[in-house]
Amino acid sequence: MYISQRKLQVFSQVVLQLHQCKCFSSFITEAMSCIRRVIPYETGAFFSVEPALQLFDCPYHTDIEDELFAHFRENYQDYHSHRKMVCSTGNLRMVDRALDLFDYGIWENKERDDFLAANNICYLAGVQLIHNRKVLADITIHRTTKQRDFDDGEMQLLKMLGEHMQYIFAKLKNARNAEQADNVQQDVAAGQSMSAFTTREAEILLLLAQGLSNKEIGERLFISTETVKTHLKKLFTKMSVRSRTELLSRSIADL
Repeated sequence: MYISQRKLQVFSQVVLQLHQCKCFSSFITEAMSCIRRVIPYETGAFFSVEPALQLFDCPYHTDIEDELFAHFRENYQDYHSHRKMVCSTGNLRMVDRALDLFDYGIWENKERDDFLAANNICYLAGVQLIHNRKVLADITIHRTTKQRDFDDGEMQLLKMLGEHMQYIFAKLKNARNAEQADNVQQDVAAGQSMSAFTTREAEILLLLAQGLSNKEIGERLFISTETVKTHLKKLFTKMSVRSRTELLSRSIADL
């Protein structure tokens, strides 16, 4: 495995650029651009892996027709074999390439769906952004049949970039959680009413705004994880939302 001095110099430059990101939207666009400078690819996409979380302002892609991308994103969560492999709870990988995950010949000939075929995509590699042992976001980069697969040197560079991306992602996520928690707590301290919620729902909202997982909320309130999920489902229905981010935004607005 060989990485040229020039590639390492470019890598150092893009890492410095990445660490300047102050919000998720700039991080997403910069991440896709920086990867391309180090590891050339033809098309790429950024996915929020769990739709219910909706952590990011919008999906993002490079050099893919909007209509094709929209179709792929709608189906990506449910059946795409690459997504199922990288999100396996028993084998989380920060970086991967399709060649290392499954029988590439079978996948290439039988499992490439309309999106991949329409874009002539043959080779995939990716970075997974992980929090609490769950893949929350997936960056995939693609090459067509006219190109070669991503080699070991490129995968090492992707891994090195992924380590920085993971750090920046966690920092931005924690900052967003802290901001949401502050908003909720400030409104409560100002004496605004939480009459729309039961006492337990209000407690869960405050802990949710601090970025706690269902398990952590349950431990803090001495209730089971299933009970937390039941309360969240009721809150989703009560506030007519489908994600935690939406729930916090609507809850703050209604305080």
